[in-house]
This record gives sequence, structure tokens and C-alpha cells, in this order.
Amino acid sequence: MPSASHQSGHARLDADSTNNQIRALVEANELSADVYEQLLIQWAAAAPADYIPAA
Repeated sequence: MPSASHQSGHARLDADSTNNQIRALVEANELSADVYEQLLIQWAAAAPADYIPAA
């Protein structure tokens, strides 16, 4: 079974990936409210409690 730190690291990568998707869609002006809501739900589910997105 993976360690807690390994799981946390993987969760951070998932959250970063979703965060990058959101940013790309915003920059392309192609982010609908429905898509944003779904991506935000994914991001919140993936992010560990102490996660702070990169600026």
C-alpha cells in the first residue's frame, strides 16, 4: 500500500493538472459555468487539505 506522503504527492499532481486545465480554458475564454463547476469538483476531490495551488 502506498505511503501517506506518496498518496498526498499523487493528489497534488491531480489537483495541479485540474488547476492547469481550468487556467487554460479561462485563458482561451472557453470555460462555461457547467465545465468550471465540474472541474472545480474534481479539483476539490483531488486536492489534499494542505494544498495551495501554484501561482
